[in-house]
Amino acid sequence: MTTNTAKKIDPFAPVNEDQEEVSLVVQEAKALTIASDEDLTRGREFVLSIKDLRKRIQDHHAPMIEAAHRAHKIALAKQKELVDPLDQAERLVRGHCEQYLTEKKRREMEDLRRREEAARQARERQLADARAKTDALLAGAKEDADKLAALRLALESATEIEAAVMRSQIAVLETAAEDRANAAAAAQAQLELESAVPDVVPVVEAEKVDGVSEVKEYRVEVVDMRVLCAAIGRGDVPVAAVKEVSSRLKMYAKDGIYLPGCKVTETVAARFRS
Repeated sequence: MTTNTAKKIDPFAPVNEDQEEVSLVVQEAKALTIASDEDLTRGREFVLSIKDLRKRIQDHHAPMIEAAHRAHKIALAKQKELVDPLDQAERLVRGHCEQYLTEKKRREMEDLRRREEAARQARERQLADARAKTDALLAGAKEDADKLAALRLALESATEIEAAVMRSQIAVLETAAEDRANAAAAAQAQLELESAVPDVVPVVEAEKVDGVSEVKEYRVEVVDMRVLCAAIGRGDVPVAAVKEVSSRLKMYAKDGIYLPGCKVTETVAARFRS
């Protein structure tokens, strides 16, 4: 064993903040060799002195660590006391925003349905007027040839819808003249008539609020677990649906997967940008 010329460590001395004692222990440990029973005894005593020094250092710092833990808990509690009301306020405002956006979407859909219905009624009125004009032309002629001539003459000044009705009637008369039993041309003419008068629904873009975007969210409520499980058994719904009901079913609903036994409610959520 090498000669130990370093000073003896007193494990009960006050902790040296500049780590002098710790550095001394490390240096002595590096220089220590064990080559005899005497060295082994000294090594044992050295290890015991290290344990004593470690305990003294830990005991010295324990009150500071405990105080830090208490301060940490107090800070977390104070933060929670201040943040919880903010979280509640945020949820309240988000709830109002989502309710407004959902109601706004509902009104937009109602307005779209009203405009579609108005367009359908206008189309029916235009068709009725065109048929009445065509019937008046037909009533003024007795022979099919005269009727065809009157219709072809009227085509020159007819509107698009009137022309479609007149061409439909011309096809009927021409078909009847060739073979009254053949109604295929009349059916084709009627099809052309329907496609010639498209529904025109004006597109109204919803007003956008700066900094707010809309995103669809889905809430899924299992109303009949047996029906859902039966669908899983058939392979219609992934098995993972029953493992993570809330998140998985929302994802499936968003992807458009049919979920038997589930009630899917679509709402509009708000995302805020700075």
